[in-house]
Amino acid sequence: MHLQIHEQEAGQVTILELEGRLTLGEEADALKEKFKNLLEASKNKIVLRLEKVIRVDSVGWGVVMHGVQTARDAGGDLRLLKPSRTVRQLLELLGLMMRPDLLRIFLDEQEALESFQPPRPP
Repeated sequence: MHLQIHEQEAGQVTILELEGRLTLGEEADALKEKFKNLLEASKNKIVLRLEKVIRVDSVGWGVVMHGVQTARDAGGDLRLLKPSRTVRQLLELLGLMMRPDLLRIFLDEQEALESFQPPRPP
């Protein structure tokens, strides 16, 4: 199954739901192009919904991490939402499941969206 990217807006946050494979070739290229277009449109707060991703290779993962860095460089960030079993296994292998300083991962969409809000003063 090729990669399908479904886009929706939630306030200032763009949610990209990925479905299929995120691998070398047109799949990884499509996501890279999507990130480029979003950032050119000043959409730098991105949530990647990953529950329907069935395969990720090193090139696909490199595109995700490049997306994180470019979003941060543009003053925003990228969050992962509901990683599939395949993606969770990769995150665990890379030691990223418990590294919120490197990558923020959420199971709840509302929490992912709220994570972009500045902290409220006490």
